[in-house]
Amino acid sequence: MQETTDDNFVDNTDPPTFPSTMQEEEEKKVDEADKTPDVEKAVVTPYDAIQASDNNYDAEPRKKSCWSDERGNLKVVNLVVRNPCKIFWLIIALVVALTFVLNIAVFRTAENGNPFTLPGNEFDLMDVRSIQYDSMRLASDKVRGDRVDMGMEGKTTLKQSELEAVQYWVFEASTPSGLFGDEESIEGMKDAYDIFLNDPGYEDYCLYNYPRNLSLVTENTTVECTSPLTPLLMYYASYWDPEAVAEVIEELKDPAKIEALNKVGVCANPQVFCPPEIVETFTPEEVFFAFSFGLKVQNITSTWDMKGDLIDNITQATEL
Repeated sequence: MQETTDDNFVDNTDPPTFPSTMQEEEEKKVDEADKTPDVEKAVVTPYDAIQASDNNYDAEPRKKSCWSDERGNLKVVNLVVRNPCKIFWLIIALVVALTFVLNIAVFRTAENGNPFTLPGNEFDLMDVRSIQYDSMRLASDKVRGDRVDMGMEGKTTLKQSELEAVQYWVFEASTPSGLFGDEESIEGMKDAYDIFLNDPGYEDYCLYNYPRNLSLVTENTTVECTSPLTPLLMYYASYWDPEAVAEVIEELKDPAKIEALNKVGVCANPQVFCPPEIVETFTPEEVFFAFSFGLKVQNITSTWDMKGDLIDNITQATEL
């Protein structure tokens, strides 16, 4: 500001500025616009980040395994997502198939078709009755299986009509007279057999002696146990004919008759084939003697049943 004395007044200073209200509003708008985030960048930036992440992911893939793929997704899940209908029907088919397999493997092979024990059949496994029942059931299943393997399923088998095994008894004499030289030795061997023959339950496991014509066997037919094959049969025969035995012994002392028996005996069994060239060598006398001698021996041995007492003439039986 300069003072003069002149009436004219000159002011060389800048005039004060006072911004208008409109200008201030415009400047505020510009400032707000600068502070406002770019919408395009706000939207595009995340996508670019994802794209860059995918590029980095593809550049360094994860290792595959038996359970997951290179993206880390479970292969089972991928399969279900890609084929939902196929997986659904596959599960239904598996359920139906397992139902049939369970029916065949469990219910049909179980006793009475029920693989579960009924409440009324519960028992103590260690009880003697339980052990006996299980033993009987296992034996029944074993016999049934053996019959199926032998092709005998559905066929009738008579009770105790088949020989299961052969038991050999060996006796050794402790006296100079031998096994059949005195009554004491013979009775000692008989006592050994009586342990089984006199057993009350012997008839439950012995071999039954059924008649040859099985059509004659009925429910009321009485069948006895087969006598053991032992020389004691003749020592305890139910009937002993000393005269018939003496006659057979005398014939066996003749060498000519022994030769005839050995010659014809080859064809004595009608069930055994006899070559014609051998039959042509037989004379009628040899055939008649062999036939008559066989009848005599059959009559004597028919009473060898071990049901009688010890015969009086044990020397004659031993000689025979």
